[in-house]
Amino acid sequence: MGTATGQRILVVDDDPFVLESIGWILEPAGYDLHKVDTAEKALSLLDNGKFDLVLTDYSMPKMRGDELAERVKEKMPGLPVVLMTAYAEMLQCSLSPVVGIDVIVCKPFLAGNLRETIAKYLRKKGS
Repeated sequence: MGTATGQRILVVDDDPFVLESIGWILEPAGYDLHKVDTAEKALSLLDNGKFDLVLTDYSMPKMRGDELAERVKEKMPGLPVVLMTAYAEMLQCSLSPVVGIDVIVCKPFLAGNLRETIAKYLRKKGS
């Protein structure tokens, strides 16, 4: 497996176990992860730093992941946003597309699938 050479990923999930699990999956691949537990903290970090990708949960208190994605795209239209959710089927089947989301990853996810999805969107951003 190749390394990601420090590409910065902002990970947003209100579940500490999920944040830790994503660290176990992505950090060995060389990604520089910044993990936060609220959309508000994510927006604050985005104002103060450069990221290559945002990986966010859908179901969070105060602001859902799709609402965060819309705000991210207003600030940085080219920044890829990956949404993690246990509700992927419902979201993908809705008549309106999920604004601001580049791809939806189903929870629970396989480690290899998550790494592949992240790598694919970071390559696309770099091309």
